[in-house]
Amino acid sequence: KYGSQQDSASLFIQNASGIQIGSNNTMSIRSHGASSLSSSFNNGSSSSSIQESIFKCENHAVNEAHLELVRANIGSKWKICARRLGLSNVEI
Repeated sequence: KYGSQQDSASLFIQNASGIQIGSNNTMSIRSHGASSLSSSFNNGSSSSSIQESIFKCENHAVNEAHLELVRANIGSKWKICARRLGLSNVEI
């Protein structure tokens, strides 16, 4: 039975990072501009403009404002985004 006492378990996690519990974790990617990042992942033609933008900024240091923008806007395509940024499955 779903939700029965037999199915419940205790879990203690300590000194861990990057933990994902469950298999249906999603986020949505949004953009402040006219086109959204989520649509660009579905539309391959937009990915080259994103790559150009990334390469333009590759020598600039990332600051907390940049990280906050990512935190606020990254979504259901976050794994695709991470893979396109070159992260391995272990790193993701």
